[in-house]
Amino acid sequence: MSLSTSRWDEAEAFHWQALAIRRDLLEPENPYLAHSLYNLGFVLRRRGDLEPAEQYLREAVEIFRKVHGEEHYVTAQGRAGLAGVLLERGAVEEAVRLRRHVVVTSRAG
Repeated sequence: MSLSTSRWDEAEAFHWQALAIRRDLLEPENPYLAHSLYNLGFVLRRRGDLEPAEQYLREAVEIFRKVHGEEHYVTAQGRAGLAGVLLERGAVEEAVRLRRHVVVTSRAG
């Protein structure tokens, strides 16, 4: 199912607002902040804004890793999203490395 451009505009605006609120209210390593970063990164990726999508997904993965640990499924999910952006940006080696880590984590869990 695909969303119209106007719906993606609405989603992006919503996630920017949510991120601003969470940055104001939460500690820098709060998992809710990480989820806002991940969600914004996802929307930006869908819109084709890959550079900022990568930035927000990297930040989200770093928080997930610190809060949940290397092998947690949420950290793996974040890495999978980041790997997708990296692949689209042509950073194939890093994308493959991240995807492998996700597969190993999934098998271990």
